Formats: sequence, structure tokens, C-alpha cells
Amino acid sequence: MQSTDEPLCEAACARITESRQLRQAQEHVARFARGPTAIQELPLTAAAGRILASEIDLMTMPGHEEGVLAAGSKLDWRVLPLLHASGRATVPVRAPVRCGIVVVSKQDAQAAALLVQAAFEKMGGQAFLAWTDGASPQQTSALQMFSKFCDLILVVGTPACSSAALCKPRIFTVAGSVSVDLPADPQAALCSFVSFVVPLVRQLQGRSMLPAAVRSAADESAVPMTGEMVWATARGEGANLRVRASPPAPGQALLGLAEVSGIAWKAEDLAARREGVVAFLPFQEWLD
Repeated sequence: MQSTDEPLCEAACARITESRQLRQAQEHVARFARGPTAIQELPLTAAAGRILASEIDLMTMPGHEEGVLAAGSKLDWRVLPLLHASGRATVPVRAPVRCGIVVVSKQDAQAAALLVQAAFEKMGGQAFLAWTDGASPQQTSALQMFSKFCDLILVVGTPACSSAALCKPRIFTVAGSVSVDLPADPQAALCSFVSFVVPLVRQLQGRSMLPAAVRSAADESAVPMTGEMVWATARGEGANLRVRASPPAPGQALLGLAEVSGIAWKAEDLAARREGVVAFLPFQEWLD
């Protein structure tokens, strides 16, 4: 097994404090991805949740002008009827990205791994889990197994991985498959997944590397947010976007994807422009 550690960024910005630093780190980590997965031609009935591989002309309504469905679009209940109305019986899609999740056997790490699996599958990927006792031979065996058929490997709960989501994760390759270490804490694991793994997944899916820029939002938390990422609920939109820290209740981490809106943190560059403003990454944009 060949393994190579690769730094996410220079040591000077190992701890990310500004939204622009996060964006730069995301652009950097996305380059570790191999080329997009293979193209498959599937009937519409089997294409739900897949990623469109090439641009398609479609008719928005019978008798009206045709529109264009861009490559990289996720096929869901909103667009599949339009494809059917446009006379499409099949559609070119990307094969699902396959992810191996190696779990260090700790209670928190298990909850974090299941949460990350749910987030990954929400993006349209296929995840496979391997539970280890934390011993090096078991982890090595799991990494070797997943490297044979997975595009991406996540190691959840490694002792060396900080719980701070804004510190660079360890990124390395195993026989050509890129691997990322994630924290054992469920909240930190999901924050780190959205911040650093989503760009890799999107590249593998043949999509644009990143969604829209990190959003600015007013912080309505009972205790003002700090430089650590937290789960958050949101209301309003545009200039009226408001967020509130919403950490998971003990034992309820797996409800996170359904009960919170995204992740937020106090980015110094945004806070310097206006007091009480934080950075916000909504799940609706980063996981859909």
C-alpha cells in the first residue's frame, strides 16, 4: 500500500480564520480528486438522484421554448418530468461516487460515521462502512480493501484529528484513492465533511467544484459564535438571512441533517465588515 501525506495548505494558514481562506483551501483540496466517474446511460426510472453527465435540451412545457439542463445537475422529481415531456427515455449520468468509511471503534466515532454516511448519500454517492478496534493492522487492512473499489476513503475518529473543524484535515492517498481524516465528534465531523470533503465529491461527480460563495448571515445565537464551526438553523434570505447556533442534543446527532440548516462560524473578514455577521454554508446548496 502506497500512502502519501499531502498538506491542505501552508502551515501559516493551518488554522483557517477567514472565509476567503476557507475558499482557497476548498479549491486546493478539490484538486486531489481523480477524474469524474464513468458515464452510464440509464432509463429515467433509474436516474433519480444521479448526476447528469452532459448537457440536455428540454422543453419546459409543451408548446413553449426549450431550456437547457446543464451537465452536473442532480436529477430529482423536479426535472425528471421535464425530461419525460421532452421525449427522453434515457439519460447520460455519472456512476455514483463510491466512498469507504473506516470507523475507529469509539461511540462518538460511530455516530459521526453514520452522520457522514447520510450526508454523503444525500449527495448521490454510495457509502460502505468498516468498523475497526483502532489497531493499526485493522485500519491498514480496511484502507487496502476500500482502495480497490472506492473513489474516496474517509477515516472517522483518528486520535490525531482535531475536533476543530477549521483546522486542516490530513489528506493522503492509498493506492490512488484519496483519503481524508475526520474527527470523532459528530458535529465537528459533519462540519469538516461539508467544508473539505464536499469539493472532492463534486469533482468526482463531474460537477462545478463548489456551490455559491460562502454566505453572510446575522448571528442570532444566545451566545455569539466563535471561530469554531457549529450546526445552525436559518431563517430569512439574502440580506435578511439570520442564523442561530443549534448544536446537537446528547444522543441526537443523527437527526442533524433533518433538524438544522447548515454550518456557521465567525469568519474574521466578514465580522470586520459588520459586527455580528458570520459565515454560513447551507446544506441545501452544499449537499444537494
